Order: sequence, then C-alpha cells, then structure tokens
Amino acid sequence: MLTIETVRTAQEARNDHALRHSIAIVIDVLRATTSISTALHNGARRIIPVAELEAAQELATQLRASISPEEARYVLLCGERHGIKPTGFDLGNSPLEYTASAVQHKTLVMTTTNGTQALERTRHAALQLAVGFTNLRANIEYLLHYLHTPKLHTTRISSIRLVCAGTEGAPSEEDTLCAGAFIDALLAEEPALQPDEYSFTAFKTYASLSDEAALHDALRTTPHALYLASLGFGRDVEAALQRDTTPSVARVYHDEDFSIISKPR
Repeated sequence: MLTIETVRTAQEARNDHALRHSIAIVIDVLRATTSISTALHNGARRIIPVAELEAAQELATQLRASISPEEARYVLLCGERHGIKPTGFDLGNSPLEYTASAVQHKTLVMTTTNGTQALERTRHAALQLAVGFTNLRANIEYLLHYLHTPKLHTTRISSIRLVCAGTEGAPSEEDTLCAGAFIDALLAEEPALQPDEYSFTAFKTYASLSDEAALHDALRTTPHALYLASLGFGRDVEAALQRDTTPSVARVYHDEDFSIISKPR
C-alpha cells in the first residue's frame, strides 16, 4: 500500500535509502517552485538547481566559459538569499521576472534560500517534481500517469513524500496548505493511499478553509508572505497563490555533474 508522507522543512528531509523508493514532491510556494514553474511555462530550456550560492556562481561561470560568447548569453544566474537578488545575478526569485522574453530557450542556474535546498536533499528519489499552486493540477495528472505506467518505474515505489521547503528551518504555512491541496486532489483520484500524521494534518488544514477566497486570505497573511510584501514583493505573493496559471510539469533529472529541471522528456 502506497503511503503519503509530508516533511515540514527542507532540513527535516532525509536523504535515506527509503527515498530511492519514493516519489518526492518538493513544494516552495514562496517562491522557488512557483518561479520554476513560471520559467518552464514561458519557455526556459532547463533549470539547474544548486544549493549553495558560491557553487551556483561557479557553475554559471563554467557553463559560459565552455561555449561561445553568443551562446553564453543564454545562461542566466538566478536566485536569492533572504528574499533579495544577490549582487551580479541576472534574475532574482520573483516569478514575475521569468517572462518569455527573459527566459525563453535559456539555461537558468538557480539557487535559493530554501527551495533548492529541498531539491538537493531529495535528489535520490525515484521521481522528483517541483510543485506550487500554479502548476498543481498538471503535476497531479503526471504523477497519476507515472503511478499507473509501470514501465516508467526503475524501482518499486513505496511512498509519495511531500517535502515542504519551509523558511530557514521553520515550517511555512503556505507550503503546508499547498501540500494539503495536493493531498486533497490526490486522494480524490486515489482514495486508498494512506496519509501519515502530518499529511493528514496538512489535508485537514487545507480542507478547513471554506473556499478559494478563504485560502487566498490565509496565504496572504503567512509570516513569509508578509515578509516578502515588506520587501516590495506583494505581487509575487498574489501570483504564487493563483491556481494552475503556469501548468508545467517540472521534473528533475540527474546527470553526472548536476540536476536539471525541465518538462518531462
């Protein structure tokens, strides 16, 4: 019987042997997985998530040095620390920056305070997806297709592990609510799945909201949403809470050197 497990923060994610038999759903509503979904929807070729800032800078430099100056323009260094774009980066972590004119056909090297940490800690999962409200339904449908297509599996799947990125080691309400929404949609299709205790709590928290307006009100007033608004990113919060506006499946692949997020191959 497949179980649903939910991890509250990136730091709590266990990169253990069991992960190789799990599907990892990485959630960072504010803002990494929302920006990733937006970038793919608007034509980015691939996104390379990197946990550490210096490593991201070095990788972007190496990629640019290995190609012509003309091609190097198609490698962007993106991300944030504590919500702010670091000096020398091409883009921050605002989904509003990831327009088609900015990212189409480009490789994005991305590092963020929380989201890329969660992606790194779950890199050994049998399947990794980056999910927010803006691409939730597309990823539910892809997950269901994956589960019901055995030839896609390289190993036996025992659990679906939702990994909330959180905020610098603390749980984030917006990630918990998104996890609850994901579980709600998944159980509607697969009612035999068995949620663990925190998954059930996330599901009940989401289900307790009367409608989409109540959900939006709750999301706007989370501590991290208020922090971003104080930095001038209130519009990012509004973009991130919209449902299925950038319906791109964001799947993580791995080669010898780094992870790559793209639409399914």
